[in-house]
Amino acid sequence: MSASARVLCYGGISIDHIIHVPYLPTPGVAATPTAHYHQLGGGAAQTATWLAQWGIPVRLTGNAIGYDSHGDRVWRWLSAYPALDLTHLARSDSVETPHIEAIVPPNGDRYLIEFGYDDAPMTPAEAKLLAGVAYVTVNFYLNNPERETFNIVRLAHEKGVRVVAADIIETTHELLPMTQVVINSAAVIDRQYPAVDKHQLMRELQAINNGIVILTNGADDVFVVAPDGSAFSVTPPHVEVHNATGAGDAFRAGLLYGLLHDWPLPSSVRLAAAAGALQVQRHAATERPATFETARSAMKTSVVREK
Repeated sequence: MSASARVLCYGGISIDHIIHVPYLPTPGVAATPTAHYHQLGGGAAQTATWLAQWGIPVRLTGNAIGYDSHGDRVWRWLSAYPALDLTHLARSDSVETPHIEAIVPPNGDRYLIEFGYDDAPMTPAEAKLLAGVAYVTVNFYLNNPERETFNIVRLAHEKGVRVVAADIIETTHELLPMTQVVINSAAVIDRQYPAVDKHQLMRELQAINNGIVILTNGADDVFVVAPDGSAFSVTPPHVEVHNATGAGDAFRAGLLYGLLHDWPLPSSVRLAAAAGALQVQRHAATERPATFETARSAMKTSVVREK
């Protein structure tokens, strides 16, 4: 495992039980799964494995995992990536590895039930986690109140490490001015603010962080506000959705790859959209993320438009 890193992925690490059903169950009517399997879960873990698959040295930590059977599988899956530094990923006998039950109907949507995240302690924010890294990624699921996530962002800001944050959707968020990149999901915004003009909200967020603000919306266009305030959209590659779990995490990895290599922002977003599209096509728990060559080929079908 790599002992150096260019990116710190800080956040969720879990195991997901994916349950494919022909239709959603209703009261009194059961649904028999057409397939079910376990796979690596957690936003930080998903982003980290995409980056590691593409040869980017990446450090992963966040919530602790247990020495239970789920934790053993998670550790084994992560250990298969030579570019992935697990030095600071904590394991404990007293922790039940977080897991998610994900019900997936034929359209690829996900209905998630989480277990164990609230009880799994987070790795404390310390300077050693940021040693050598250029970017740290975090996720604020529904305004995640986990203080260590706040602390790692503040520490990164103090150390001059750039922050990529998902789901900061309020202009009053105390960490917004400390971010360089914000990636928001339309689904998250619709849940909390269904009537808001999402493109205008992205512009307002960007006016505060003066960086990059991105809105993803499933298979629909990605909306991007650049550091200079200009905006453009990217149409993702058209694919058949098998399971949408992890699409945003793969998107984040693709964007980071482009930023790390000083690509133009539209090209970085096109690669991100390609990674997200490839993620939703993954079928097997043992299937690794797509190669960089596959993602670069897929991005050729995406389209950039000025807004």
